[in-house]
Amino acid sequence: MTDSILPDGFLRLSDATSRLADGMWGGLSRPDPLAPIKRIHKCPYKNLSIGWGPWRERAGRRLRAAAVKGTLVVYVLANLGAPLEKEANILRFPEQLEPMVVPVMVLKRLITTARGSLPDHPIALSIKTTGGNERLFELLLDGLLAVRESDFTKWYRSERAKGNWPSQRSRLKTRTGRPTKQTKAIRQSVLTLVHREQWSGKDGIAKLHPLLTSG
Repeated sequence: MTDSILPDGFLRLSDATSRLADGMWGGLSRPDPLAPIKRIHKCPYKNLSIGWGPWRERAGRRLRAAAVKGTLVVYVLANLGAPLEKEANILRFPEQLEPMVVPVMVLKRLITTARGSLPDHPIALSIKTTGGNERLFELLLDGLLAVRESDFTKWYRSERAKGNWPSQRSRLKTRTGRPTKQTKAIRQSVLTLVHREQWSGKDGIAKLHPLLTSG
């Protein structure tokens, strides 16, 4: 299944994982091993955004956790390039089918990737995986796992509102050691407090922290 026939309003699981990873880790510097890849001379792909494996893995596991809890509904989209069955010598193609919801019990049985994520295309599927549901089994054999973009956006915003993503913690946490690129906003906030005579270096970090996190 190609992007050109992905129904409007749907995201394949890998695309949803990428969006989640961007939110969870956005603004943080990528590990040093990726830097040489971006500097390869005459590399035709050096302008691509290269994601870091462990970041995507954690995002993928979080996405799967939401799916198996029933918080995020996962659908199987039919492969439009293959006939589903033959009736009265007429091939019936799955474009006549609506996206089908994959039950939570089936999602729990689907084999994950090596890092614990749900793949776009089910791995080593069997009729037992679908609890004997032959129609769902046939769709999953050639189909694509996806989520509605509107559902994902709602869930994404709910997760972001919890404020526990690494990208969010990096902005809130004050550091007493060597400054990094992530502390520009904090330094500006501290200078503002000093200019307003709300805090000085003599007051210590204990008084500074609540001033920075109070809003």
